[in-house]
Amino acid sequence: GLPCRAQNVIGNPSIINYSKKSYKGGNQNWDIDQDERGVMYFANNNGLLTFDGVYWQTYQLPNGIALRSVMVSKDGNIYVGGQGQIGYFKSDAQGRLAYHSLNPLLSPEDNTFTDVWNICEKDNTVFFRINSKIFVLNKGKIQAYASNYWSFLGEAGKDIIAHNANRGLLIFENGKDWKPLPFGDRLPAGAAVRSIIPFGTDSLLIATQQFGFFILDHKGLSSFGT
Repeated sequence: GLPCRAQNVIGNPSIINYSKKSYKGGNQNWDIDQDERGVMYFANNNGLLTFDGVYWQTYQLPNGIALRSVMVSKDGNIYVGGQGQIGYFKSDAQGRLAYHSLNPLLSPEDNTFTDVWNICEKDNTVFFRINSKIFVLNKGKIQAYASNYWSFLGEAGKDIIAHNANRGLLIFENGKDWKPLPFGDRLPAGAAVRSIIPFGTDSLLIATQQFGFFILDHKGLSSFGT
């Protein structure tokens, strides 16, 4: 036989794979977050999965709808979004998570919608993105902002930024409305934004699904080759 050297695994992080048989949920997990105690939360086809390192638990939503997004808020609420449903989980008197729907805060014309693809938070305001709308929750009230397609919603640095197919890149200002980012309307037609992160001191790195990367700064928008 030939001699060989084994890899030294000392100091390498251990990786544990959890199968569907372990967590007893649906095949697809769409989003993940973690609270300050280290408990993990998963937006799963069967509802909200929690994992504390030892035990898995499943919390279902009304009618057993699939979850697409989850976010642990600074106030401890676990905000979730699914098919036609937004709300949050909060511990009850027994310490078990109980679901509270936010749909009653929506106007009748806004109460029919599809999947909630992501959730983010800034200054005690919570944002929910559906392809056709963004719901903004503040002080117990929800404002809906419609569009034919919101392709992105997220926090980039200190700002909440969204991409609107009609208006380009927008920033949420003064807790009231979406304002255009300078040069944010110069992305290629049909671009679907998938990620935005700060780049350097005063620039944004924008990743699109079809057209690659772009840099947005005070001079304009330019492509970023890789």
